[in-house]
Amino acid sequence: VSTKTQYSSIGSANSISALPPFFPNDQMKQLLQKCNWMDRSIYISKLLLGGSSVNGFSRATANAQRIKKQRARQIKAAAAAAVPGGYNNTNGDDDLKQQAMNPRLAKKIRAELYNGLVFCSDLQSLIKSVLHELDPSIQIIPL
Repeated sequence: VSTKTQYSSIGSANSISALPPFFPNDQMKQLLQKCNWMDRSIYISKLLLGGSSVNGFSRATANAQRIKKQRARQIKAAAAAAVPGGYNNTNGDDDLKQQAMNPRLAKKIRAELYNGLVFCSDLQSLIKSVLHELDPSIQIIPL
C-alpha cells in the first residue's frame, strides 16, 4: 500500500492510529488541519500520554541526558586508559561535569532541547485550535 493511499482517509475516526510516528512538521500540520476536533483531541492525548516514543519533549530531554552520560563515559574511559589505576573520582562529579561540558556538547544538548520546545509549541497551537473549534468565544491569552 502506498503512503499516499494509506493516509488519504485522514478524517476517519481510526485514521490517527494509522499515522506514522514521525512526520515533517509541515506535512503533519496539513494532515491535522483536515481532521475534526475529536480526531485532533485523540492525537493530542496520544502525544501527551504516549511516553518518550511519541512525546517530543520527553524524547528531547531523554536524548539530552543520554548525550551527557555518553560524554561522561568517554572521559572516564580516556582517563582509565591514561592512568593504570583507572579513573580516580576524588573530586566528585563536579570535576567530571567540568571536563565533560564543551561547546560541541552544549550545542548538541541545546539542539535537542530546542526540538522539545518546538514540540511543546506545536502541541500548544493544536490544543488552542481544538478549544477554538469547540467554543469560538473562548479568549486564549498568549503566554
